[in-house]
Amino acid sequence: MFTVLTQIWVCLQLCLYVGLLLFERYKTSKKKRVAFLHLDLGIGGAEQLIVHAACGLQQKGLDVTVYTSHHDRNHCFTPTKDGTLEVHVYGDWLPRHLFGRFHAAFAILRMVWVCLCIFGAGQVYSVVITDQVSAINPLARLLICKKLLFYCHFPDLLLCTDRGGSLKSLYRSAIDWVEEQTTGCADRLLVNSAFTLEVARQTFPALRSQPIDILYPPVDLKKAKENLVAAKLPLVPPGARTSSETRSNLRKAIQEEDAELQRFLYSSPEGNSGEGTEAPLYFLSLNRYERKKNVGLAIGAFAQLQKECKQGEDPGKLIIAGGYDGRVSENREYHEELKKRAREERLLAEEEGEGGEKSRIIFLRSISDKLRWLLLFGARGLVYTPQNEHFGMGFLCADTDADFGRALRQLWGFEKGKNSTPGQSNGALDDLRGRCMERVEKLFGLDAFANKLAGVVGSLMK
Repeated sequence: MFTVLTQIWVCLQLCLYVGLLLFERYKTSKKKRVAFLHLDLGIGGAEQLIVHAACGLQQKGLDVTVYTSHHDRNHCFTPTKDGTLEVHVYGDWLPRHLFGRFHAAFAILRMVWVCLCIFGAGQVYSVVITDQVSAINPLARLLICKKLLFYCHFPDLLLCTDRGGSLKSLYRSAIDWVEEQTTGCADRLLVNSAFTLEVARQTFPALRSQPIDILYPPVDLKKAKENLVAAKLPLVPPGARTSSETRSNLRKAIQEEDAELQRFLYSSPEGNSGEGTEAPLYFLSLNRYERKKNVGLAIGAFAQLQKECKQGEDPGKLIIAGGYDGRVSENREYHEELKKRAREERLLAEEEGEGGEKSRIIFLRSISDKLRWLLLFGARGLVYTPQNEHFGMGFLCADTDADFGRALRQLWGFEKGKNSTPGQSNGALDDLRGRCMERVEKLFGLDAFANKLAGVVGSLMK
């Protein structure tokens, strides 16, 4: 008799739980809510895009929640930790790999767990936005949303070039098959550029007949301007960058952010502080510490520049900065590889640590937004080294397509063979920067990005 009553009690409890779960799902299904599912909410281009997208939709009046399997408050973007965005973490206890292997399989496992936890909490969203891990798409579409939007940064199977032996090749073939089958399992597909669009369609034949929209990653120029104004730096009026006041303010701002970097920039490798210390000449590389970013190319090119400089000419310095996560073995290993390469090229003094006064190169890890904008402000040039990535396609098109190239030259006011190196003239360089900022703000600013994304999400909610 006691056993029967116990069984009835358990059944009633289960029925009550299921009823409450269904009721909660019914309530939440009536609201226009959006959820983002992202694997690791750290510091990187993909993470920055997700943060911009979530903040943009939230500013448009939508109820936004971000779900992830990992969120380190000491290694993340500010809106994810200051209360601007609602962030939930599920599955951080799950391993990221097994003895350095099976990263892709464990990424899928972690995202499946995130999805199941959302379902278990009774949450249903009008639109769920996923990226990076397409394998989660069918499950998310089935359990936690009415409509699904997938943002493709780049086909993952093309990023994994090391196929190893037959067993690893078989494993990667299975992962690649899952990616191909699930990438299209969304109500709407977005990519970050026309280049990625073409690559995705070539890589996944099933997508060739599927409509795909381009949503360019945005640039937060408002934040950039705030940082420059706070540092008492001009917003690129002609000639303002060369004034003594501007140089002094830039030096003070860098000193406040990173004293070691300030000493590196404003010292001479020859051991004196002579000409040029008020306006340091340097090139800047901004890339994560990953081998696919090919940062070694910047080191090799800068070393060649130093060799080709005539006696008395200053080649400047090189700043390598980018996202760095100590949990990721590749970040640690590649950082050491780059330092070794710099020593071989005699850019990093053997007897000094990083950023020593006798060195021509410094390595910065996970710098602040403010320091990033300060370095961009003062840099003579930004060095971009990854091969076959969408960012570089614009420059390739300008050289290979006559009409497009002519349009770009007319836009910037530079004709082929005339003023082709704006760095020779500070006035021309400031003028070019100003027009670049205007164009970026118009076409790639946060408002343009948020408006287009809100339009896509709104169409899915109808």
